[in-house]
Amino acid sequence: MSQDFSPELDHLDLQIIKEMEVDGRQSISELARKLEVGRPVAARKLQRLLDEHIIRVVALAAPAALGYQTQVLTGINVQPGEVNDVAERLEALNSIHLVVTIAGRQDIFIWALFRDPSELSSFLSAELAKTPGMASTETLIVLDMKKISFAYLASDDDFYQKLSLETSGQASYPVLDQLDMDIIKELEADGRLAVSDISAKLGYSRPTIHAKLQRLLEHRCIKVVALARPRSMGFQTMALVGINVRPIEIDIISKRLATYPNVHMVATTAGRFDIMIMTLFHNSTELSEFLRAELGGILNVTSAETMVMMDVKKLSLSFFSTDHRNLAITN
Repeated sequence: MSQDFSPELDHLDLQIIKEMEVDGRQSISELARKLEVGRPVAARKLQRLLDEHIIRVVALAAPAALGYQTQVLTGINVQPGEVNDVAERLEALNSIHLVVTIAGRQDIFIWALFRDPSELSSFLSAELAKTPGMASTETLIVLDMKKISFAYLASDDDFYQKLSLETSGQASYPVLDQLDMDIIKELEADGRLAVSDISAKLGYSRPTIHAKLQRLLEHRCIKVVALARPRSMGFQTMALVGINVRPIEIDIISKRLATYPNVHMVATTAGRFDIMIMTLFHNSTELSEFLRAELGGILNVTSAETMVMMDVKKLSLSFFSTDHRNLAITN
């Protein structure tokens, strides 16, 4: 794929973003040392990226660490002229972490997380079904999340690999108390918030907050990262693709799809599709090449349905913050 980055970013900007995608809490001194530039230069460059909202630094929490074990992807059809109104209503629901309007069989697609199937059942019958403007819904249960990645320059690491083990029950996390939750809430809003500032806000000693934060990071309950605007990274075309394959090949193909850098989510599902993926490309030509050459050629899927994402209304892995756009995917 071509590296068609925005002209507002130079080589050093991209290096900083790559480093911060891996560790959003590293010090300016450490960043300057890695990039072999002066500390003032690194500080000025990073601050510009933050001030101009090219990146945000936030804590991503592992859903299973907070008790969320059930995930669904739901396609929604709405009454004529109601797309934006329905999307806004869905944005306000805390259990929904992705709301996109799409061009395809359905009008809106959502991703929602729940602690257990009973919460999901209540959501489908009480919240979703009673949302004004709805016409019909189609829900896919996520069986296994093979990949969730919001890095554009850095390679995936064990945090995302651990996320992929959650739905299969292979990932384990320590029990979190209220102070852990409060720390996560603060870092969801600002991942670079100093330990001393968190200590002052929450009313606990600095050593206590430091020990708690280190435990959250070491056990991969959270990861503090820089999240860049896709359009600043040159991505103009976003699409969801529902894929069907021979049953014996579901695991093989989903794992193969997870290796593609332009594929940022891979989920095996129960429903109309065997696999759902979320993709980002520089343009529609690249998307077309991927669908034709990779899905239709190398991977040899039996069928695929593409849903071009027209507008990302909400994309968040925030569980405590009220900011619905913490993944910075929109303009």
